[in-house]
Amino acid sequence: MWVADELTGDVDRAIEALIVSTLAATSGVQTQAFSSDIAETIRKSITKTQIAGSSDPIVVMHPSDYEALCLLRSAGTEKTFIATSAVTQAVPGGAVSLPVGASAQLSWGAPICLSVAATAGTAWVLARDALQLFVDGAVLVDWSEAAGFTRNEVTGRAETRVLPAVLRPFSCVKTTLA
Repeated sequence: MWVADELTGDVDRAIEALIVSTLAATSGVQTQAFSSDIAETIRKSITKTQIAGSSDPIVVMHPSDYEALCLLRSAGTEKTFIATSAVTQAVPGGAVSLPVGASAQLSWGAPICLSVAATAGTAWVLARDALQLFVDGAVLVDWSEAAGFTRNEVTGRAETRVLPAVLRPFSCVKTTLA
């Protein structure tokens, strides 16, 4: 049922926002100030997680920040795209770089998770085992027709029980991207 799918999607988005707000409220996380560009700043954050013992970090960022990362261009006269989602092609007069096709969302080999719950201008780089989501295993969608019978209304509710826990705060890096 379409409405049930929409309610379940809203629960998923609420969980995503809860995870990001839990990260932001956790003490002991590392910080990384903006460096010369987004790519270099993310690399510095990945290094901090590696020093903390993580060999497999992930990056959480707002889609607009990912766009800025993908659209980084070289400083040369060619102004070629330098992101992994671009390919260089030879054309008369030199080489150009054009974004082509789908690409893996990676930065320095680390998977990128896009989230509108993340604040634009701030990314989170964290070890995969730094955060755990405790869940009851199901999203319950419940309907009640009794309350709105005289007005031809149905009330729907979707809920679950979740608890995000930051287990290794030092393996989380709040990264300023601008």
